[in-house]
Amino acid sequence: MRRWVLISPLLLLGTAFAAYAQSGQQPETGVSSAKAEARSSVTESDCTGSPEQIRACGKRWYSDCLADWDAKTHMSKQEYGRVCRRVADERIKFLLQQRGNEDRPKQKSRQGS
Repeated sequence: MRRWVLISPLLLLGTAFAAYAQSGQQPETGVSSAKAEARSSVTESDCTGSPEQIRACGKRWYSDCLADWDAKTHMSKQEYGRVCRRVADERIKFLLQQRGNEDRPKQKSRQGS
């Protein structure tokens, strides 16, 4: 009798864990394989050219981000859109600043003056 009292909680936990660990049908993400391939074909190096190219990439990042929104997320579509806009704008700003720094001639530091 005492063994049963000790073993039954372990069996219950083992059964619950086995049921939880079973793989079920994975939820559909809504991103088609063609769309995913199109995204992967464009690299970050494509977005380091002229300021116009960087801004074009920003528009694409924004539209891709909006397309990834799902009704099951913790944000409304409007909130998600604001986050997408902020992230895309920050990426554009960073790349433009980085490009500006690369275009400037390097200054020699004054040592010993």
